Amino acid sequence: MREVLGDRHEFALNSIANFADLLREQGRLDEALATLGDVTAVAREVLGAQHARTLKIEAIAARLAHARGEGTAALMAAVERMEAVLGAEHQQTRKYAAALAEL
Repeated sequence: MREVLGDRHEFALNSIANFADLLREQGRLDEALATLGDVTAVAREVLGAQHARTLKIEAIAARLAHARGEGTAALMAAVERMEAVLGAEHQQTRKYAAALAEL
């Protein structure tokens, strides 16, 4: 996908973040961090901070940070931004709010 769309395309950013999340779920935290790289910053730059995919990517990065022992503050902030921008009933907001509640 990267070869066709490039590293800055919305779908490529989303796919990279999803792959990093899969690696996190498998406990491969260093690989997940390396895969995620600067995707969050690029998504903010290309899509904007209020874009639904940017918010999802930020939540994925926050879950990875938590798995690496960095606490829940980043995920709490991501969920709060999702609620403000997307609404509390949005599918992604509910998914990451549930993930936060499980921690």
